[in-house]
Amino acid sequence: MVTDTFKKNYALNKKEIKSKKTILSSQPIGLGIALTSRCGLKCIMCRAWEKVWDIPDKIADEIYSFLPYLSRLYWQGGEVFLSKHFRPLFKDAMKYPYLHQELVTSGLFIDQAWADLLTSTPINIIYSIDGFTPEVYEKIRLGARFEDMLKSASLINTWKEKNTDASARPLATTSINFTVMASNYKNIPMAVDFALSYGFDDLTLTPVDYIRDEENIFLHQNMDALKFIDEALIILREKASAKGLSFHCLIPALKADLQGSYSEKGKIRPQKRSKDKLPLCLWPWQHMFVDIGGEVKPHCVCPQSLGNISDKSLEELWNSDTMVEYRRRVANGDMAGFCSQNCLANLHQEELFRIRDPLLK
Repeated sequence: MVTDTFKKNYALNKKEIKSKKTILSSQPIGLGIALTSRCGLKCIMCRAWEKVWDIPDKIADEIYSFLPYLSRLYWQGGEVFLSKHFRPLFKDAMKYPYLHQELVTSGLFIDQAWADLLTSTPINIIYSIDGFTPEVYEKIRLGARFEDMLKSASLINTWKEKNTDASARPLATTSINFTVMASNYKNIPMAVDFALSYGFDDLTLTPVDYIRDEENIFLHQNMDALKFIDEALIILREKASAKGLSFHCLIPALKADLQGSYSEKGKIRPQKRSKDKLPLCLWPWQHMFVDIGGEVKPHCVCPQSLGNISDKSLEELWNSDTMVEYRRRVANGDMAGFCSQNCLANLHQEELFRIRDPLLK
């Protein structure tokens, strides 16, 4: 059942997007929250563990006030299970019928009780798995054991089949996010078989980011690796399609258009939109993301910060000067030098630029 609070805000938000307003009266319909930097691991492509950070109590309290308006709530860390705020926030979010949650995790802190609770609500549980053999996985995710991750995936899969909706479909889905780098790109051909073996519904490959050493084969243009990846992706996409596994690839292609809906990917081009059409990207009208350290952006890939939660509330940042500028630029198709280079180069499918319509679920 749609609550009046959600229904009215959602209708107002759609109206404000259509009219391309830059200062909104509607509340965001999506939030992404990095609750903590703590995770217990020292992954070679991540630097979050180098600083200790937890979301302030006052911001955690403010999140509760946004829940009635949300259709999307995205949790990440560090590891969310190490935040004192996660369990109460998660359980409160379960009360709202059109709120779909997403959770990024190593899976290593999921026990029977958590597996039952997580799969009792509409959620996509995204496992960060960067190797499909013990040697590769444990080299990258320092402090983790491959065996423990497999046990967690199997546990979630068991509970996923127990907690279903009226039509006997699982409430939860599970995904793999595989970050491609020098140490693991040769594992790519194993990805579909691994995902299917452990009951995953979706597989996403993303290029490594945030580091500049030789692991970043995209920055350093490691052509042997890139050619291997390109050939592997062509086969992988066909295999995933044949076996019914949802597959998303954000790796720039060398030989083939593997991303789906665009040609000439990787080339910056104008994003001008007709006055009658919606803006290409709706995140500045729909969503805020709180990163580790407290910086807030429309989405985690956006380069310009709206400000920091140590200085301003989420309510204030929602119509901050920078957010208004995001809306103005996107509405006018004037995003070059302001938005993500990957977005401007069409490396994302267009449906990733907006929150899916919650009333069409």
